[in-house]
Amino acid sequence: MSIQLSSILDLGLLDRMVSEGYVRINTSETGISIYNYTQKAQYESVWNEATTTARGLIVSADGHVIARPFRKFFNLAQLGTIPAGTPVFDEKLDGSLGIGYRTTHGEPAIATRGSLTSDQAQWATAWLAVNPTCADWVDSILTEQVTPLFEIIYPGNRIVVEYGDRAELALLACIDIGTGRDIERCDWPGTFAAEEAITMDELSTMDEPNAEGYVLRWPCGTRAKAKFPNYVRLHKLLTGVNARTIWDLLANGQPLDDLLAVVPDEFYDWVHVTVAQLRTEFEAVEVDAIAILDSVPEGDRRSQAEFILARAENPSIIFAMLDDKPYADAIWRQIKPGPESQSFWNDSPATETTQKAPRQPPKR
Repeated sequence: MSIQLSSILDLGLLDRMVSEGYVRINTSETGISIYNYTQKAQYESVWNEATTTARGLIVSADGHVIARPFRKFFNLAQLGTIPAGTPVFDEKLDGSLGIGYRTTHGEPAIATRGSLTSDQAQWATAWLAVNPTCADWVDSILTEQVTPLFEIIYPGNRIVVEYGDRAELALLACIDIGTGRDIERCDWPGTFAAEEAITMDELSTMDEPNAEGYVLRWPCGTRAKAKFPNYVRLHKLLTGVNARTIWDLLANGQPLDDLLAVVPDEFYDWVHVTVAQLRTEFEAVEVDAIAILDSVPEGDRRSQAEFILARAENPSIIFAMLDDKPYADAIWRQIKPGPESQSFWNDSPATETTQKAPRQPPKR
């Protein structure tokens, strides 16, 4: 029995989130759509039933839910109240989320959070094709209104953790489409995200090398992620984001979307603060310049210039205002951060890194 989108989400709320830019719909030529929250939702922390559910939600042209991934889950520190019970600690694998679904032709396939045809999705679907035992398992479970979720790992998809030649789909969970809850399916013929026997106290002191961290899941269904400090630092170094990066986008009137697409969740608060600081600096310079402008005496240009030069740190801003010309670029230049400007970890910018080219999936 298929599940209608309207049975799991308020369609009015979903439509509003789409129209306001907090949820994006990516529709294929076959009419299958993926609903995915946007960088805008993450940056503005607009989290509700629609945005948290739209995390790779796959829907047919007639409104049937084909696949339902995890709801958006947050860092452990963002939970506020820790759920009751003892959580299970699952290894947090450092790849891409793979969402099992059935195509309009009835074939099992893998999508990623925002696309049916991303490089990672194509690699994962090809991996199934050359691993028939795993493909048969996915085919069988897709008849049960269940969404299998995987981590897509292969050398060309390296984020931070070095997995060597490891190339596979590791099962993360199986989600009941109707309820959104986990179901137990331990007969996957491939590998799993490993469960670890640790405690919350032990977690607080851990910082393993070449590992991302853990996903904690409680009996109530709540999940949270806990990333090792070393992983977060390395991720920042690979993305090379610092205050000058943000200044460049603001000064050139460019959106933050591209930046927010490559930073992990931990950096969103830092981006907020850095944007606010730069805008505050801009406004302070502007206010000071306007105050000088308002006191410039009437008269010849020479006397006005002498007045401005005696009082302004950056006279070009006042002259531009006086002549009714654009002055924003001059202010941005004045407040430009240095090349060693503050970053989340107060590190200097990293050099640009490149990833290995994708390769064909090996047989198991």
